[in-house]
Amino acid sequence: MARILLADDDPTALDLVSRALTAEGHNVVCCCDGQEALQRLLAAPGEFALLLSDVEMPGLDGIELAKRARSAAPGLRILLMSGFSGGTG
Repeated sequence: MARILLADDDPTALDLVSRALTAEGHNVVCCCDGQEALQRLLAAPGEFALLLSDVEMPGLDGIELAKRARSAAPGLRILLMSGFSGGTG
């Protein structure tokens, strides 16, 4: 299966998504924010088949992470996710 770089600042979401992907046989590397994910990617740009990132994170958000990841690893597949509904209650 795939080696996936997973970035999310929410520990609960990070754990849930990581467990689900691991249960499907994927090798998941978890990062608690966009900056950590970018550092892991820059250290080994060909190591990952997929970057799966939350959109809303403090510091380096998912959108900016995706842009930088695309430059560092042009063939990398990128999937952004968000738990933000935009609703007011």
